[in-house]
Amino acid sequence: PGPTTTSAVGISSMAPSSLFSTTSTDYTEIEEQIWDAAGATEAVTMLVGDGGDVENYGVISMLQRKMTKLVVNINCVTPLNPDWDPAIQPVPTSSDIDGYVPALFGIPTEADEGYSLIYNQVFDSADFSALATAMLAAQEAGDGIVIPQTLVTVQNDFMGIDAGHEVQVLWKYTTLPTNWYDALPAELRAEIESGSSGKYKNFPHYETLTQLELSAEQVMLLANLEAWVMFANEELIRSFLAQ
Repeated sequence: PGPTTTSAVGISSMAPSSLFSTTSTDYTEIEEQIWDAAGATEAVTMLVGDGGDVENYGVISMLQRKMTKLVVNINCVTPLNPDWDPAIQPVPTSSDIDGYVPALFGIPTEADEGYSLIYNQVFDSADFSALATAMLAAQEAGDGIVIPQTLVTVQNDFMGIDAGHEVQVLWKYTTLPTNWYDALPAELRAEIESGSSGKYKNFPHYETLTQLELSAEQVMLLANLEAWVMFANEELIRSFLAQ
């Protein structure tokens, strides 16, 4: 009969599935009968899990549908490393940038064990350095990281992506904008800087596995930051959406 709503909810949070499939564990793996939505095929029994095991943004799914304009909002646990220089070190470490970004460009990364990013290349590797450099420059400017980029897909038979499809992408990467941060009350800045001993541990890069229950204060501060970034980059965002 296929997945039920209840099992689908469980599957969507089963981040360790990929890891469990390659290691000996006592955990129960989730298997379902899967059909190819693009055509009539026989059902195949597959191990299923959280989509983030493969691609966390939905970019590949949108390209499969031939979308021509994407807004990619990257809220992740990895801050963009301001000391990383893509011109000197074209292959980032896992602490330089969220690993799902370079994977879309076929750039090998130190991805965490259990993630399957090797089939994720949909854009030319040569276009990654320009994106990374622009992100770092935007972070240094202090108004948040919002970067428009026009890209053309490369062939990816595994993911069903055809080469030559042009897409406009607006990349938005969570950061701690200095112009927003400097305007905060001194006591709030001190609370953020207190780190794990304060109210805002890991802000704004909350851990998705260990911080499953955020307080109202944690949520509202992140919402305020993200809204501020949108307004600080309003002209750029409106221009992108209007094209």
